[in-house]
Amino acid sequence: MNKITNALAEAAEKAFTALFDEHKENFYYCSFIISENSTPYICAWSYEALDRFVNALGITDKTQLEEEREIYKWSYADSPYNAYGYNKYFTDVDKLFKEHWDNNADNEAFEEQFELWINSMEEAMAALDKKGLFGTASSRNKVVINAEVMPPDCTNTERAKRLNPKRAIKQWLEEAAEEDDDNSLSRFYTPCEVTLIKAIDSPKMIVSLKSNFKSKSNMKEFLSGCKNPPFVIRDDVYFGEVENIIKLHPEYKTFIRVKKKLSSRV
Repeated sequence: MNKITNALAEAAEKAFTALFDEHKENFYYCSFIISENSTPYICAWSYEALDRFVNALGITDKTQLEEEREIYKWSYADSPYNAYGYNKYFTDVDKLFKEHWDNNADNEAFEEQFELWINSMEEAMAALDKKGLFGTASSRNKVVINAEVMPPDCTNTERAKRLNPKRAIKQWLEEAAEEDDDNSLSRFYTPCEVTLIKAIDSPKMIVSLKSNFKSKSNMKEFLSGCKNPPFVIRDDVYFGEVENIIKLHPEYKTFIRVKKKLSSRV
């Protein structure tokens, strides 16, 4: 194993072991996560944690309660164990990530560094699985393990298939697997320019746009631009980020134009 894989495996083993020791629960999902330009971290769900989470929603209708359970069952971001043990066990991983990750790398170099990290994450999980950390024999079939990129794409499914026995991932494949479509890593990380093409008078929407797209313009410049389009909101944002923002705020679609910048990676 390379030094990144070794560091990931050591940190994850300590974090998962602490999690299992401190919470005597029935864990059904354990994963490594990497999102955008962040250091990898672990995440997990147990049936007990899912019950607590869903019950805290205060829903009394049984049908709706079950629907909510299915929504959150595989949601890494909503797990109370997301990034568990990060501050305590991932110091060396964070150091390596800062040393070996270049946000300004060109397309080819960026893909290479990302592949290095996601492959190392998979190798680390495979090594821990071989040690029996996630169960052995029949008990292993009760846990889905993975190394995932977030937002999810079809490569998560490919890694899940390699890391798990078929019986372990049957339900996950039915409920959470991404289809093999164009929602790829390279598509997510395509840099693009977001331009306002229609004037906005609503102060609330102006503030919302500036906040969600993390515009670098000061408020005076941003206000002026929103009232006098066309106005470039951001020229260095990833296409996948824009998609996620628009999913949460579909009202933006009327006012903005998204242009992919294929020549270089921001």
